[in-house]
Amino acid sequence: IGPILQATHARFRIALAYPDSVSIGARLTSIEEDRFHLEHAIVSHRLQEVAAVGEGTVVSFHYNEQRKVELPEVIRERILRLEAE
Repeated sequence: IGPILQATHARFRIALAYPDSVSIGARLTSIEEDRFHLEHAIVSHRLQEVAAVGEGTVVSFHYNEQRKVELPEVIRERILRLEAE
């Protein structure tokens, strides 16, 4: 059992070019029985602007049985603990 990316979407606002450094942030928007949803952003240090924003959905997946399954409780607790920090 592990994570599998079900869907992702990104909107690019500005072009990045070398040399540059970026910071990438993600946060939980919701958690369900078998999946969780995230928002993310990429920020250019050189330009001091958000270069891209997006969303993603990660599903708990049983690879041997090729089906989605309930998020293991330990993973759910760790995700929620990270979000609380």
